[in-house]
Amino acid sequence: MTACAKCGHDPAAQVIASWEFTLEHEVASLNARIANVGASRWRYAKERDAWSWLVRAARLKHRIAAATGRRRLTLTRIYAGRQRELDRDNLAGGAKPLVDAIVREGLLVDDTGAWLELHHAQEHGTTRGNRGVRVLLEELGP
Repeated sequence: MTACAKCGHDPAAQVIASWEFTLEHEVASLNARIANVGASRWRYAKERDAWSWLVRAARLKHRIAAATGRRRLTLTRIYAGRQRELDRDNLAGGAKPLVDAIVREGLLVDDTGAWLELHHAQEHGTTRGNRGVRVLLEELGP
């Protein structure tokens, strides 16, 4: 079986190693940060840097090796209370600073299709305080 042309998922890919952790920081909708120019450009950098600190701490805690090959990344937004599910475009755009932080911290070689198989999901948390992003990172074999 070959990879899906639409999302890049390759069910035949061999998973060599995997790491899973939750970051207690919320993914904002892309609509909240639609422009990456002018003053709002600094807001993006600030958000990416906040994600970088969280990813760095998780990398050290879980002893995640630096990326040398292709990896699969599944980001699951956990929302709670009166929050609603985001549409797919806003979820993917809102998670961009997190993906960039993961690349910056060396957990992905690059965020292009040659190095990354990226998936987004959402689930309703069980309690009001149960919000954040569950990160599943899988090292894919040849």
